[in-house]
Amino acid sequence: MVVARGNKIGTLYLTSHASDTLAIAAGKESADLWHNRLGHMSENGMKILHSEGKLTGIDSVEVGVCEDCSFGKQKRVSFLKGGRPPKPHKLEVVHTDV
Repeated sequence: MVVARGNKIGTLYLTSHASDTLAIAAGKESADLWHNRLGHMSENGMKILHSEGKLTGIDSVEVGVCEDCSFGKQKRVSFLKGGRPPKPHKLEVVHTDV
């Protein structure tokens, strides 16, 4: 879809639109799009906003599986807290960079 046409002058594109403002084409609103816009809000929080009429353009607030939310809820692997036991003799284990 062509929104505006223009000529390239230097590093800028100057539009040849009749007015100073351009109309922006909007796609269909979805619950997943609002979930992303609201910073990955929970489905319960979105239901509250929808009941108050603040989420326009959607019929239901069912969010599908969000990959970013799944990664954010995963537990990280922790390192050992105690470390290695010390060796009984000096220079038993020597780490060098050759």
